[in-house]
Parts: sequence; C-alpha cells; structure tokens
Amino acid sequence: YLDSKCERDSEMGPPCTYLHRGAEKVVLLIGDSHAAHIAQALVDAGNNQSWNVVIWTHGGCQIQFQDTNKVYESQNCIEVNKQMKKWVLVNRPDAIIVSQFVQSKSSQIDLMNALTSLHKIVPNLLLIENSPVFPDGKDFMFARPLFLSPYSPPKTFEKGSMELRDKKASDQLAGWAQRNG
Repeated sequence: YLDSKCERDSEMGPPCTYLHRGAEKVVLLIGDSHAAHIAQALVDAGNNQSWNVVIWTHGGCQIQFQDTNKVYESQNCIEVNKQMKKWVLVNRPDAIIVSQFVQSKSSQIDLMNALTSLHKIVPNLLLIENSPVFPDGKDFMFARPLFLSPYSPPKTFEKGSMELRDKKASDQLAGWAQRNG
C-alpha cells in the first residue's frame, strides 16, 4: 500500500523498481511477506544512498526453484521464483537480500539449493533470519464479524512468550548459510 504505482507482491505483477540517476549499485530484495515487511526500509535506504532497488516479494512463497517434498510450495510459487531467477541472470544485481519465514516443515535442502544457485550468480547475498512471531495467533490477521469489537492488539509481549516453534529451522538454515559464505 506504500506505492500506488506498483504492487510489491510479484503474484500481482512484475517486480517494483526504484531507480536513481547516477546510481551504480542495484540491490534486489526477494522473499515472502517477511521481505515485504522490510521493503520500504530498503527503498528508503536506496533513496538515501542512491542505489537502484528492486523489490520482488511473493506472500507465502519461499525462495526455492523446486519442491522435492511436493507438500509445501505451490507450482505457481515455484514458477514466480524461476522468473525471478531469470531476472537475476539477465540483470546481475550487485547484492541480493533474502527474507522469508522458514518453518519447521520447510525443505532445508530446497532452500539451500536455491540460495546456492543464487549465490553462484550474485556472491553478495544476505539472508535475514526469522523474526519473532507474536503469540496472539487466535486473533491476529483474522477477519472479524462486524458485530464484534475491532481487533485490539496487545501493546507489548514478554520476550519469552514469543512463538519460537520455527526458530530451530531458521537457525539451521542461517548456520548453513554462514558456513557457506
């Protein structure tokens, strides 16, 4: 909703590009809705540093080019990711930032293969680990009937009450990424 000229979710259109005259660097942000959450910060940083920024996110779709388990990613998701990879091969950005929510059911092998494939094309690859998930899942982002009071989220949470169910999977992928540059 921050850019009326471009839908930042690639399922709804091509990637969003933010160009600056004289820019010598191109940074590509890819991933699911977790990447979309940080997109504006990257656009703002691009404005500040005169970088060209490309945002290519797809809600609910992790970066992988195959789904060997055939249980997690949709074929549409895989196809969108393949289009993104073709863009990377043609445009060769200077850096890629990957942000996605890694779940315990995610295929570590497929995620690792995708990151390895992209890293061979663009060595400057930054992987952002899972951010904490708020523990109010019963109400958060669920439509409420009109006759109920509007959702009123808690203002604070104890750090220990954050949902950490998928943290181990994220840590596993991040550890592998650190060991492999």
